[in-house]
Amino acid sequence: MTDVHAYIKTEQNRYQIMPVPVVEGYAWSMFEHVRLTTLYMNSQYKTGKEDDKPFRNIILPKVNLEHRAVQFDLSEIEFYINSEDEDFKSFLVKKWHDRWAVQNDIADFLDELSETYTDYGGVLVKNTKDALEVVPFQRLAFCDQTDMLSGPICEQHEYSPDQLMDMAKVGWGKPGNGATGTLEEVISLAKEEKTNTQSQGGGGFITTIPKAQTPGRYIEVFELHGMLPETFLNPDGDPNKFVQQMQIVTYYTPKDKPEAKKGITLYAGKEKGGLYKAYKRDKIYGRALGRGAVEELFEPQVWVNYNEIAKTQMLTQVSKVLYQTPDQSFKSRNGTADLENGDVLTHADGKPLAPLNTQAINVEAFENAIQTWDQNAQQIAATTDLMSGTTEGASGLPAKLGLPLIEEGHSLHEYRKKRLGIFITELYRDWLLPKCQKAIASGDEFISDLSLDEMDQIVDQVVAYEFNQTVIGKVLKGEIVYPDDAEDLEQTYRQQFFKNNRKFIKILDGELKDLPIEVEVNVAKSGPNALMAQKLGTIWSNVVTTLGANPNFFSEQPSMAKLFNQLLQAYGLSPISLGMSKIKQLTPQQNANPQTQPQGQPQGQPVQGQPQAA
Repeated sequence: MTDVHAYIKTEQNRYQIMPVPVVEGYAWSMFEHVRLTTLYMNSQYKTGKEDDKPFRNIILPKVNLEHRAVQFDLSEIEFYINSEDEDFKSFLVKKWHDRWAVQNDIADFLDELSETYTDYGGVLVKNTKDALEVVPFQRLAFCDQTDMLSGPICEQHEYSPDQLMDMAKVGWGKPGNGATGTLEEVISLAKEEKTNTQSQGGGGFITTIPKAQTPGRYIEVFELHGMLPETFLNPDGDPNKFVQQMQIVTYYTPKDKPEAKKGITLYAGKEKGGLYKAYKRDKIYGRALGRGAVEELFEPQVWVNYNEIAKTQMLTQVSKVLYQTPDQSFKSRNGTADLENGDVLTHADGKPLAPLNTQAINVEAFENAIQTWDQNAQQIAATTDLMSGTTEGASGLPAKLGLPLIEEGHSLHEYRKKRLGIFITELYRDWLLPKCQKAIASGDEFISDLSLDEMDQIVDQVVAYEFNQTVIGKVLKGEIVYPDDAEDLEQTYRQQFFKNNRKFIKILDGELKDLPIEVEVNVAKSGPNALMAQKLGTIWSNVVTTLGANPNFFSEQPSMAKLFNQLLQAYGLSPISLGMSKIKQLTPQQNANPQTQPQGQPQGQPVQGQPQAA
């Protein structure tokens, strides 16, 4: 009967040497896919780096551009409360999340997630106790190559002694948790060497990369999760019954049998499922990973290197200085290997020494082939010269035409970004929101910089609160608040609120504890850009003449005021710093006499219908 130690080694070997069939004539190895992607990203050949073989990397600049095109911003994550009466509190959740996300490196997590998704054609995310983690595919000892989440997943770690001892706090090395050895015993058996988690090889065999000698000891540890035989937890269990469990295993080499490795269990126990989530980029049926951005360019990269190597070999050949002479005995009379300036050579009468023409032939043909493959790679990756910021191929192109071309070039990346946004929304709903709600339940106090839209969102509630507090105070003192005084008071509070955008926010203890908070990723809310500025500018040009004829146009048309603020933001300007927020404070002038009392309002009576506290 196979135990967990033999099972891990068997599955690891199978993962490395046995591809899975995708269709007839096409077999795919996830191990080889990850290895080749990593090698090509770092300008390495499958057989290793060789000094006499140049590697002209056409993949890296294109993939870097895709990274920027698919990158997520925290502003694209929107929160709302699924309750009509409490929806205004969505603002509190959003501002709290912005601060919490910085403290918990959520932006770095999103960057790593989108980059891994782009490079390898998919991403594997792990829900740890403290945070979410993007699992590096190089760290996988094995998984199901057809669907990562349909079978057990095993990760391979390298722990230093102090890192391993830290795991005692989660129960590793304790007999009560299924351990067959202590952490101290494992450390004593460790050697001062570290195994690279990748291996080289192909064609049905694996050649392990030599171990790196290190100044300290490292312990190779396997972390296994999945539905596994009950006998892995209890030798007397039912071998046909499968239980969701976690196994932590390490290996050592006995001194008397160096050819055999023995396993030590550091932890074994049942666990809940759902530790991992996975998502594919361009799905390919039968593969655990979709088509990656690097994989798309495997073929162009191979042929670019082929032409670059051939060109280099030709240049190497023609760079040699060769001579010719009909004098058969010239070489025996002269030593030409180490000639210096001023040396005299002798030759037979009428048989002088002449240089041999070794001019390179057809170098341009190789360079043209390289450019053709590079252009093919650009089309595949949707990374044109315009998108990369280079002017090549854009000479004489009007700016108004260039910007739409850039937008069209970005459309494929926007499509993939929207799909990845669905996955990020799922991560938030299932894993991050519970962490946020738990953290925010006890309340919080902090200072935050608000955007103009956010200030517009809450100004009415703030003004109403301040207004009512003042009115209540005056009434309690026996004073009467007349309509004109009330209007002036409201405008005063509104002006004070818009003086700056830095506000102090206080969330009360338990205020957001049980609210139905929802989240979605709004990719369309990406940051301002030049193309948006061009679009808004075109609309704005039609409004300029109207402004000259009617200085109160902004106050009478709030939607146009908002449009102008968007135009400023698209050009990287702050509407608040330019005083545009004051537009919101103006009251449209009416034809009626401002001193006239509202209809039905007796002279000398307090104002009715003024803002009420939210």
